Amino acid sequence: MLGNYVIVSLFIAVRVDSSTDSQLKLWQLSGQPSCVRTFRGHLNEKNFVGLATDGDYLACGQFCWHLVLSVTVTSSIVEAFCLF
Repeated sequence: MLGNYVIVSLFIAVRVDSSTDSQLKLWQLSGQPSCVRTFRGHLNEKNFVGLATDGDYLACGQFCWHLVLSVTVTSSIVEAFCLF
């Protein structure tokens, strides 16, 4: 389910989107476009997603004032920050 927040990298052929089912998806755009990774475990609505220019890291801001930093290759969470 495609959400409201989408980022497309200008440096690598990928895109990240968020959805209302608390997931983020990483899409490979070169060749036949396909979903290469699903990030689960986000609690609620996402306010933004960001992708590092080298494609190694993904940041996601959530409605509950949490910022989650993940590694794109493994989907593992590197750090989670509470902004309040």
